[in-house]
Amino acid sequence: MSGSTSEAGTRLRICLATDSLEPSGLGEHMMLLAVELSKRADVVVAADPRSGLLERAARRGLAIKSVAEGFDDWLARAGHDVLHVHAGIGWEGHELARLGRRAGVGAVLRTEHLPHVITDPLQTAQHIDGIAAVDRLVCVSHGAAESFRRAGYPSDLVAAVPNGIRAVSPVRSRAGVRATLGVSPSRPVILTVARLTEQKGHRHLLAALPAVLARHPDALLLLVGTGPLHDEIAGAASEMGLDGSVVRLGGRDDVPDLLDAADLLVLPSLFEGLPLVVLEAMAAGLPVVATDVAGTQEAVVAGETGWLVPPADPAALAAAITEAFDDLPEARARGDAGRERFERHFQASRMAEATFDLYRAALPQERQTRPMQKTRIGFIGAGGIAQRHLGILDGFEDVVIAAFADVDAKRAEETAARFGAKAFASHDAMLAAVDLDALYICVPPFAHGAPERAAIAKGLPFFVEKPVSLDVETAEDIARAVAQANLVTAVGYHWRYLDTVDEARALLSRNPAQLLSGYWLDSTPPPQWWWHEDKSGGQMVEQTTHLLDLARFLVGEVTEVYGRAGHVDRPDFPGLDVPTVTTASLTFDTGVVANISSTCLLGWNHRVGLHIFADKLAIELTDRDIMVDVGRGRPVRGADGDPVWREDRDFIDAVRGGENRIRCPYADALETHRLALAVVQSARSGQAVRLSPPAIARTEPAPLQPQPRHEPPQGLPPGHRHVRSLGVERPGEAYHFQYEEGPPGDGQVRLDTLYTGFSAGTELTFYKNTNPYLHSRWDGARGVFVPGEAGQHFPVPFLGYMEVARVSESRAPGFAAGDVVASTYAHKSGHTADPFHDLLVAMPADLDPMLGIYVAQMGPIAANGILHADAEMSGTQVSRLGEGVAGRPTVVIGGGVVGLLTALFAARAGAAEIVVADPSPFRRARAEALGFSAMGEDEAAAYAKSAWHHGGGDRGADFVFQTRASGASLHTALQALRPQGTVIDLAFYQGGADALRLGEEFHHNGLNIRCAQINRVPRGLGFSWNKRRLAAETIGLLQTRGEDIKAEMITHVVPFEEAPSFLAGLVRDRPDFLQIVFKVQD
Repeated sequence: MSGSTSEAGTRLRICLATDSLEPSGLGEHMMLLAVELSKRADVVVAADPRSGLLERAARRGLAIKSVAEGFDDWLARAGHDVLHVHAGIGWEGHELARLGRRAGVGAVLRTEHLPHVITDPLQTAQHIDGIAAVDRLVCVSHGAAESFRRAGYPSDLVAAVPNGIRAVSPVRSRAGVRATLGVSPSRPVILTVARLTEQKGHRHLLAALPAVLARHPDALLLLVGTGPLHDEIAGAASEMGLDGSVVRLGGRDDVPDLLDAADLLVLPSLFEGLPLVVLEAMAAGLPVVATDVAGTQEAVVAGETGWLVPPADPAALAAAITEAFDDLPEARARGDAGRERFERHFQASRMAEATFDLYRAALPQERQTRPMQKTRIGFIGAGGIAQRHLGILDGFEDVVIAAFADVDAKRAEETAARFGAKAFASHDAMLAAVDLDALYICVPPFAHGAPERAAIAKGLPFFVEKPVSLDVETAEDIARAVAQANLVTAVGYHWRYLDTVDEARALLSRNPAQLLSGYWLDSTPPPQWWWHEDKSGGQMVEQTTHLLDLARFLVGEVTEVYGRAGHVDRPDFPGLDVPTVTTASLTFDTGVVANISSTCLLGWNHRVGLHIFADKLAIELTDRDIMVDVGRGRPVRGADGDPVWREDRDFIDAVRGGENRIRCPYADALETHRLALAVVQSARSGQAVRLSPPAIARTEPAPLQPQPRHEPPQGLPPGHRHVRSLGVERPGEAYHFQYEEGPPGDGQVRLDTLYTGFSAGTELTFYKNTNPYLHSRWDGARGVFVPGEAGQHFPVPFLGYMEVARVSESRAPGFAAGDVVASTYAHKSGHTADPFHDLLVAMPADLDPMLGIYVAQMGPIAANGILHADAEMSGTQVSRLGEGVAGRPTVVIGGGVVGLLTALFAARAGAAEIVVADPSPFRRARAEALGFSAMGEDEAAAYAKSAWHHGGGDRGADFVFQTRASGASLHTALQALRPQGTVIDLAFYQGGADALRLGEEFHHNGLNIRCAQINRVPRGLGFSWNKRRLAAETIGLLQTRGEDIKAEMITHVVPFEEAPSFLAGLVRDRPDFLQIVFKVQD
């Protein structure tokens, strides 16, 4: 291993964590502390991704972890010495501290960023109980610490570490900033930087401003900050006639420049911990006027470095500001004194040193000297194939995933946040900043070369995904450098690690192969770099190379290659220039012959595998199974274990100095790459290519390592339980996944599932491997899917969003044991919910609990479709659901669950006539039983045009609700509309829409298509029509039509334990069905 492991042996592992969603000053404090502590410890910043703090930390070169995804498991595995929780308000952070204690973290600390402001004795007692899991309660000032001691907190628990910062110089000149703001050089400027909340006292500053302006009429107040009082403050300034003297700048990232441009910082807070902006002003030499509250009074010395006034006293505040402006030389002198005080007492390094001393004091002695034994891994590339390795390495107890480099910085940050790692936009930056023991290089073919050379220059072992390069010269240079450096390397030809391949090798050792036929018959991958030969090398180099390598591994070296290739243009893949079909005839040094064929013309994975023939022996190998035919049938055995787990385990063991069992080092992979390129060369030239025997020694591979099988524990700690979840392990195979769940925390409720509904339109896309998330990554920041980078991978352990449960234990107000609620937490036997974050809808006692599957999600989906029609007619003034369809004829395309619920909502709203269109006679019969006209799609469109005549050429429906995942159905919906009508689209499409012809009715009739996606109600209706209100509308529908819905729509009720086998039969036998309900318990 490299030297970094031993050097890190005595470095503490520290996690700074917060669950605050608005960590403004708190977040900056954490950033400063993390940067300083990183000089002597390994530090991870953990936060909720919605807070924006993880991005800020990543850009400062800090390791990051999301608290919203597997934080408890990660804490238990990562072996942190210290968990330091930061809380902006009293109820934040308690659950994080408890997780740290349960995970076995050596010391748990909590920093309160405000003084003790709880006035209710009961709430104080609850807060004291909440901090039972912490070893130290840290306050950011001595005054704040004293407030906690006075409130009854144990004196030996409470410690004070005053805030500190690092001085930041302005980027622009004072004159330049003022010119940008339109402020004259001589105008007196007051700067206030604070969240727009009641605590910060802005209204008292506005009240003081008229008295300041009476003496200094050209004074200007610059307000920097965002918050809930934005509109109120703006309105107050206008009402007071201060618009010309107050400028609201919003959130800014140039505060050092603004401090330099101002004459005075004013902070009128009602209470504080120790405000960072005051320290920033002192560091900048800017005089401060602030309120005389705990924390602030420790930084500002009245009459020496600034002015202190009573809180909520506009007159005193005005007098201090006026005094400062009356004598600006004296004010500047106080600013200079403030800078000297900052440098003596409030440096970030001093704060970090005092904090580190607290860690040492709180830690047991044995945790301070434990040697580091984990292998630190960095990743270059964080795309789909990297995710495959990450899912495995994360389970290795001797591995730390330390850093990611990716040209997509956002992707690097998102991946780093899963593992508590650092993120970089280039591998050079990562290697310069992070001590690593080994690298995984998971980049496209065209990007190879520079990452490997950088690894060699650092002396780092590396695992590289195939193919090793685009050309042979690059790979040869790297192979020579690897040999000279004597580095451990491995290449991702994982087929070599299949136990089925070892079975084939054993059979062929006694009965040598004579003929091989290989097939890679597949679709065209989505990434556009794959379409271009100068980026991917083509299918033979990028994909079929697996079969070439497998043939070498089983049979030997190839001496002659003859290749042929063809190409057809494909309109769906503009610019694609790789061969669309390739075949290669191979001759081995043993005389064995082989043919390997590949195509990317298909829209699906048709066949990938190698067929081997010997004397009275036929073997068919895929990456999932083996068939051995000796004339007594064709038995198939599935592969046992994960080959990628085995190749990763062998690489890590070799890096750590154990036995080198690697089956494909770089030099061996080079020969496979040479063979693939020979096929390409022969296909181009039309001539056979002869290959020289490679200069590598063939050795018998070591036996495959057994993959551990994790059995669930036999006993559970008190209050814990096992939860079973229905998921999809691999395409076409559902399974039950079991995990352990702890007791509910404060503010949480434990649920026992009664029923969970199956949403076939969505969930079968995972079962069939057609869901977009399995092939593309959702970029939330840009709002687009990134093709070719799977955002979700198999296994998919959690599916579904239609649950009904009984509360078995409640630690949250408003919920009691025995209550029945509807929610959206997936097909699980139970769940612990936080009502603050999770949607829990109380079920009426008179409603059949089974119908509750529709309340939290599926019903609101349909209701949201109706709401979109309402918004089309009424804009943002929708007062009643369905007012847009009332009295209007309506078509619903699709007689599935969403379609029928939409029709029922339309009927409840008073639609004049409703036609349900579906090609299935079974579904049409169910629609008719519910009271609707039902017909085929084309018939429905024709009916709408003939029966619904509005005069002249105006025929058709105002609205068509389209619920079928078919481009042809969407086109039919357009045909059924009257001119300027609207399709409300509720369907979940998985592919393109070739049958949708937008140049016809859509164009000529001026039609509209609106997507009604459940996570978005129509623009402008978010406050009045949220998901909870749509759930209430669903309950109203169920109370009037529930018996009909249960009789006609719920077609299958299946025991939860039988769900995997039921789904296999559902896909295999394709019975008629509507709603499937899995019954967990009565």
